Amino acid sequence: MIDKIGPSEKFLEEYRTFNDTKKASFSKIINRLLNESFLIRDKEEDKDDYYKALDLIDTINDYLLVMDYEAIYDKNINIIYLKSLENKNRIHLMKFETIILLILRVLYFKETKKASLTNLISVSFDELKQEVKKTNIYKEEKTTNEYLEALKKLRKLKIINFKVGNDFDGESRIFVYPSILYIVKVEDVENLNELIKKYQGENKDEEINED
Repeated sequence: MIDKIGPSEKFLEEYRTFNDTKKASFSKIINRLLNESFLIRDKEEDKDDYYKALDLIDTINDYLLVMDYEAIYDKNINIIYLKSLENKNRIHLMKFETIILLILRVLYFKETKKASLTNLISVSFDELKQEVKKTNIYKEEKTTNEYLEALKKLRKLKIINFKVGNDFDGESRIFVYPSILYIVKVEDVENLNELIKKYQGENKDEEINED
C-alpha cells in the first residue's frame, strides 16, 4: 500500500511557502499535465512551463500521488510526462490514426539514429503519404482531408505538430516530438513493421496504452 499521507502533508507544508505567483504557476502546470500528459522542452508553447515544472517536480509528485499519478522527468529527451500508477491512461485511436502513428514511430527511430543535437524530427507530408502507400493497407489513397483529421488528433495528443493553412501541401513539414517514444514503446523497426502489417485486411480501431 502506497503511503499517501506523508507526501500529502509534505505538499501542504511546501505549498504554504508559495507566493501567489508560484501558486498560479503550480496550478497551471498540474492542469496541463492532467489534460495534456506531456510537457516538451522543444515545443515552444511548453518551454516556460517545462522549466518551471523541473523546479517543482518533487512537490508536483507529492500532489499527484493522491490521484495515483507520477510526473516523470526524462532528461535524455527533455520531456516531463504523466504516468498512471493504476493503468488509467489509454488512448483510443482509429485504424488510420494508428497506422500513421506507427509509421511516424518508424521514421523517428531511423532519424534519431543519425547524429543530431535535437530530439525533434520532421517529415514532409509527401513522405508520410508515400510511407502509408507502401504498406498496401488501403486500396484507395486517402484524401488530404482524411490525413489532416488524423494528424490533428495526433497533434492534440502532443505527439506531433504542424501548421495548417492555404499553403499546406506535399512539402509541408510534420514535426514529431519525443513523446512518441512513450505512446509507442516498441524500439525495434522490425517489430514496428510487423505491427503495421497486422492491419492489412483489418477494420478494427486500436487502443494504445499511454502509461
